[in-house]
Amino acid sequence: MYVWKTVKIFISSTFKDLELERDKLAQIFRNLQQKFYERKIAIVPYDLRWRQKHDEEDLVGWCLEKIDECQYFVGILGHRYGWRPEKNVAGQENIERLSITEMEIRHSQEKIDRDKRFYLLEDRERDDVDELAEDLQSMKKLKQKLRDEGEEAFPYISSETILQVIESELEARLERDYPQQMSFQVSSMADSRVDIINEKVKGFVGREAYLQQLRDFVESEDAHNYMCVCAVAGTGKSALLAYFIHELLEKEAKVVWHYMSMGGTSTAQVNKILESIGEQLQKLQILDEDFSEDDLRGTIANALETTKNKVVLCIDGLDEGQGRALELNWLPRNLPQNIRVILTTRPVEPWPKISQITNLKTIDLPPLQEEEIEALIKYYEENHSCELDYADKAILKKRAAGSPLFLKVAFDEMLSSGMAVGQLAESIDKLFEQVLLRLEKKYGENLIERYLGCIAASRSGLSENEIEEILSWKKGDEMVGGDLVLVIQKSLANFITRRNHLFTFFHPEFERTVKMRLGKAKLRFYHQFLSEYLQHKGFDYERTQYELPYQLQWGEEYTTLIEMLTDISFLEKKAKMMEDLAEDLKRVLFEKSVPVPSDIEVQNKFSLCSNLNLISDLYRIIQSQLPFLRRNPQSLFQTAWNLGYWTEKQSAIHLFVEAWREEKEKTPHYWIRSLKPPQNLLHSPLEKNLRFHFGRIHDVTFSPDGETMVSTGGLYDMKIRVWDVATGECFQVLRGHQAGVTKARYTCDGDYVISTSRDGCVKVWDFKSGECCHTIEENLDKLECLDVNGEFWACGGREDNSITIRRISSHEKVASLHGHEDWIKSVAFHPNGKFLASGSRDASVRIWDLESKQQVAKFQHDAEVWSVVFHPTQNKVISSSRDKSVRIWNLDTNECEKVLLGHTVGGVNAVDVSPCGTLIASGGEDKHIRVWDFASGKCLSVLQGHQSRLHGVDFSPRGKYLASCSKDKSVCLWNLEQKAVIEQNDEHQDKICEISWQKSQHFISASWDRSVKLWKETGELVTSFCGGEGRINTLAYAPNSQKILAAGNDRHIYIWSDDEHRSIRTKHKSGITHICVDKEEKLVLSASRDKTICLWDIASGECIQKYVGHEDWVQKVIFHPANQQIASCSKDSRVRIWNRDSGECLFVLHEHKKWVRDIDYSPDGKHLVSASEDCRLCIWDTENGKCLHNIAGHRRNISSVRYSKDGQRLASWGWDGMVKIWNVQTLECMKEMYGKIHIDHVLDDDVRYLASSTNLRTVIIDRESDEIVAWWPQSIDLICMNKNNVISGSTGSGYLPIFQLCGGNGSF
Repeated sequence: MYVWKTVKIFISSTFKDLELERDKLAQIFRNLQQKFYERKIAIVPYDLRWRQKHDEEDLVGWCLEKIDECQYFVGILGHRYGWRPEKNVAGQENIERLSITEMEIRHSQEKIDRDKRFYLLEDRERDDVDELAEDLQSMKKLKQKLRDEGEEAFPYISSETILQVIESELEARLERDYPQQMSFQVSSMADSRVDIINEKVKGFVGREAYLQQLRDFVESEDAHNYMCVCAVAGTGKSALLAYFIHELLEKEAKVVWHYMSMGGTSTAQVNKILESIGEQLQKLQILDEDFSEDDLRGTIANALETTKNKVVLCIDGLDEGQGRALELNWLPRNLPQNIRVILTTRPVEPWPKISQITNLKTIDLPPLQEEEIEALIKYYEENHSCELDYADKAILKKRAAGSPLFLKVAFDEMLSSGMAVGQLAESIDKLFEQVLLRLEKKYGENLIERYLGCIAASRSGLSENEIEEILSWKKGDEMVGGDLVLVIQKSLANFITRRNHLFTFFHPEFERTVKMRLGKAKLRFYHQFLSEYLQHKGFDYERTQYELPYQLQWGEEYTTLIEMLTDISFLEKKAKMMEDLAEDLKRVLFEKSVPVPSDIEVQNKFSLCSNLNLISDLYRIIQSQLPFLRRNPQSLFQTAWNLGYWTEKQSAIHLFVEAWREEKEKTPHYWIRSLKPPQNLLHSPLEKNLRFHFGRIHDVTFSPDGETMVSTGGLYDMKIRVWDVATGECFQVLRGHQAGVTKARYTCDGDYVISTSRDGCVKVWDFKSGECCHTIEENLDKLECLDVNGEFWACGGREDNSITIRRISSHEKVASLHGHEDWIKSVAFHPNGKFLASGSRDASVRIWDLESKQQVAKFQHDAEVWSVVFHPTQNKVISSSRDKSVRIWNLDTNECEKVLLGHTVGGVNAVDVSPCGTLIASGGEDKHIRVWDFASGKCLSVLQGHQSRLHGVDFSPRGKYLASCSKDKSVCLWNLEQKAVIEQNDEHQDKICEISWQKSQHFISASWDRSVKLWKETGELVTSFCGGEGRINTLAYAPNSQKILAAGNDRHIYIWSDDEHRSIRTKHKSGITHICVDKEEKLVLSASRDKTICLWDIASGECIQKYVGHEDWVQKVIFHPANQQIASCSKDSRVRIWNRDSGECLFVLHEHKKWVRDIDYSPDGKHLVSASEDCRLCIWDTENGKCLHNIAGHRRNISSVRYSKDGQRLASWGWDGMVKIWNVQTLECMKEMYGKIHIDHVLDDDVRYLASSTNLRTVIIDRESDEIVAWWPQSIDLICMNKNNVISGSTGSGYLPIFQLCGGNGSF
């Protein structure tokens, strides 16, 4: 809710002492407010005796309570002693006859720190004093008392002195306590949670029987671990739960709670509910400190499922939930018995869903019983020092009708208004109406309506200073004094409460009354009123950033809304509220209550057209990178440009980000610019990439209406996730399988989901509630496949190679089909329901007649069949196989009609046909999806986006979308109507394994797809070379002859240049792990897994020497910088130094205990350093083979090490993620850096910037300041950066990112 730090200052004086100077004093506070505005400090002065005359009753208590709220106190003592109340704050006789001013001063000395209070004392004799002698004497004593006690007191003669001292002293104290370099903001749900419990327990009495039910429920160990308290509004269910939570807290129990009403509509939304629960579980050390924000539902459920602690989870007001919160899909189900869940709701939506929860107990909370009403009345009588006669009590009891809310409001109204019991309204709604009419009569109808209307229109309430400003906003010369605002707050204290520093409605019933009284038109007016006020406050005010988009949309000011959401100033300021910014954009696109017109177009400040297409693109950009942007909001522009630029040149988003870039160029600003199109283009067919599974995904399928889809998680996930197709939100997780879930299918009516798992079970899930309705334990071990039609489901597995068919309605087994000779991998029902197709590892496709239960046809592939599907309108079946083919079989002729070839690596794991039958989609182990024309068999498009092999593809019911899932833990949603803007044919087709950057501003990449590519630093592909049959493992470059050398598993060394493409067929018996070219570029060394090293003449391809001696594969081999030595390291934990020419092993260096991963010669060649998996570095004398130094410091394996150019430093990188720089002379670690950093760059003093990659992101570090200056959303392996600040590396796929650090000095 982004409320600023509020600093309150109490001004104590008699009413007449500053009567003429009040306006000047108000200006002083306006100056202070403006000065501390940038520090997010809201200054609120309390000057309670200006403009308004107040009732004497309870004025003392009220003034002193306000002092308790203040941080600073200013006392102004002139010649008037002031009013002497008859009673003191305790309600007793004021025996000392103290004035209210002296009471305030004494109270300030008790409550406010000495250095935060000061006094101004009039220091002159006056002849015009019209005061009693007693008052004059009392004032004299009070001034002397302050001096004697050493209080900071300033003498004054004139009012000008008073104003000067107040301004200078307050400013000095505020500067001291809230300095310029600090920013203060107070807004936490933790405060709201505490506030609402303290608020609700006030006045709670009775209900002992129901409290005992809650106690017994929490203490019990039975399986019924969900309880719901259901009651109509006003019966005290929220107070009952609050009192119970209060009891648990006093017992130091582990309790987590959330009230939907504790922060307006925002805390009633799913993300805020989960954030609140996660925050508390983290505090209880049940969630890790770095818990996943990307899948809070799953993270919270997993934490609750696995903890051994007894935890009580309390959620109040489920009926007050907003949006998807009412669907209850976020609520963890099937929790273990040590987790006790207590819910409250009215008997309205979502009560029917709640009542279906398994293991649920309920408490139907009735109205208060007569004895409870009497106890509550007695409490109010004692608490308010009043006494009712028998007749009044009888009237109250009758009208309350058991409602504690009615009694509370009635007593408060009697005390506030002096109204007799018989004059009170007879129902709670009418009583609220009576309260409003009284307040309107007392303070003015317009003032009360504005006060309540603005709170009703706000998202989560208004701050105190906002209310004061709003009540005076646009009222001309008519000002509403701060004291009047406080009076109104006091009068409404029983209906408006402060939660998380914001004033909001105490009870939802009163809020509903206010909103119904206002009506839709008036409520729209107050949305518009608030939006105008917030625009006046400006975008620097964080509450404007938070509230304004909401107010504009609900105020139906759509043009202004679109203008603001495409205003770069607003976007950059709100970036720190990234999740809320995404919510604003999402609301514009999907909110049905106040839909933004689809044809709206607005000219923005760049004279460009802003429309819903631009809003949609901005939403997709933020949503696609939300985890990264949440952590790095300063990268919003960079992210928008890198995705938006690579679209159609005249698209709204392309023009927008280019205009944004031109604006950013005007001031120095670091950012990272992609020099080539991203792997997943914004306007590519890939519309969403959904990544909430924790392991591989086996299957994905659309619901019959196409609005949702389900995906199934493998061994490390074992969950079924339900996705909203429109928003990409995972809104439900089905848990219960004990092994990987292989398939899931909706029933034809969409009411149920049926799933199979390798735990051997079929589960039937109620789609709406997420509950598992039935579990059928099949005798088929490790179920692999499933299909569903209107009447039956069929599944197959590994146990006996059979297929089981069951009736959906009764789960009765109706058939068991035998005939396959290996696992069943896929089954599919014919559209007419009379046949079933199956595919198996026995390489066959079989067709079964469901009436006779007999096989009627068999088709043969050349390898295992992974997937089968029937054509929707023709009597044909389509199958995919590990033989890399998709085949179309004609069931009328029993012949193969077409063979579709195109997948390159491994088999074709998945196939589906579009609902109209015109398209086929196939997904393969080559990570690609191919879309084929059914009639011609032609491949129409290749969809690239997954990072690992495909497991499933499925067309949406209308054929617009295709869903795919993969081993890479992602579900991709493809829009088949969207054509790719840029064809990306230059990329590798498999993982990039090696990168070499050249001084010629080119670099080389090698891939497991057997190709090597030469690139310009601008991102353009120069040329591509193809190797042999095996993976390429290592690269080398000869800069003078401009030759590229590569080697790998096929044991060849490939040599490419502009005029030659050739290879050396080596004598190695296993793959080559490393190659190294000598300075003269005539020789190349090769190290192999066959434990040998060979020296080759590059020109002739002849083997000059072979080096044998290592006992395991050789990791690396290098030339000596000056003589005929070479050195090698091996998995055998040895380092060997050889005579290059003779092949003789000069020294075997024994010191390491594990695999030696890297070696490097010092520049003069006198020393060799080695790095090992034993976490140590060793420095060796190359002349005698002795170990000179043994350096420990890394916590995990060390994989690389280098000498600096001067030989005085070493740099090492280990699997602990640390780069360490060592002083060679002292062996001390000079510096540590975290991340994957190119080790050569670390030691290059000419390089200003370093690129460092972690598991989540890549950062650019300015070595001059040691500060991070830019962020990139991907983790980059093999990362390298040249002197032009161009960066590249491997992302784990065949796509090679090339990006450049720009800005800083204003240049791009």
